[in-house]
Amino acid sequence: MQTAPATVDIDDVRDVYTHLEVLLRRLDVDAVPACDATRMWEFFSGITRFGSAGTTLLARRVEDSDAWKRTDARSAAEHLANVAGVSVSESRQMLLTSSRVQKLGLTAAALRGR
Repeated sequence: MQTAPATVDIDDVRDVYTHLEVLLRRLDVDAVPACDATRMWEFFSGITRFGSAGTTLLARRVEDSDAWKRTDARSAAEHLANVAGVSVSESRQMLLTSSRVQKLGLTAAALRGR
């Protein structure tokens, strides 16, 4: 029996992103059977939650990487805001949450859906 990899790498995330991008291009909302609409909406809502949890968990690593210093941004929060299209205040809050979650195992597990 094959065991799952212990970590997630960028290729894993890129594959999910690419697959979702293709699905959204193919999605014809009016062709979705009414009996499936609610369940499909629930799946997309879950994808949103997972994506939000991933960005929250990773925010501190983006700041730690100092990669944002090679951009026009004046801070990691400004860089994240520019990339995500959100306010600097929202990005700053995400960075704070990301740092706090690192120290709170139960909260991190809850973000991961465990």
